[in-house]
Amino acid sequence: MHMNGPVEITRGERLETCREIAARLHEVYGENIRAIGVYGSVSRGTDGPFSDIEMFCVLKGEGEPAEFSYEWSAGPWKAEVDVCSADVLLRTASTVEGDWPLTHGPFFSPLSLYDPEAFFFRLKEAAESPTKEDFRRAINEVLVGEMYGICWQAQKCQSKRPTHLLAN
Repeated sequence: MHMNGPVEITRGERLETCREIAARLHEVYGENIRAIGVYGSVSRGTDGPFSDIEMFCVLKGEGEPAEFSYEWSAGPWKAEVDVCSADVLLRTASTVEGDWPLTHGPFFSPLSLYDPEAFFFRLKEAAESPTKEDFRRAINEVLVGEMYGICWQAQKCQSKRPTHLLAN
């Protein structure tokens, strides 16, 4: 029986696929590549039999800043490659917003496949650079925004007046 969708693959097979993707990125972007790395469960060594592949391809960033993603499923595996210029990635890593805990994990533990200039060390430093005040501001924005939304919803529920334009 043939079925579409994920198939169990080993960590070794997954890492080999990562190396193949990295080789293809070198063919496409050549000397413009600053670093290539894997993030997510594969970089942490916690990938399971159905884990996907998530990678960074960091460009030297000369000219226009780049920030785009390739995502595909090929046979037993799924992969996403975030291609971005170094300046874009460093700026993103050093920014704190309300979703910081969900978005910044990849910056702390990438598995390097190509990094001749130690870019991933700089990336981790950038992710560690926000101050307590940066976090306090982001937390306050989330809390105030959420509390305002909850209060608005409660007031709307309490109101006997119709809340739509076509009320009788």
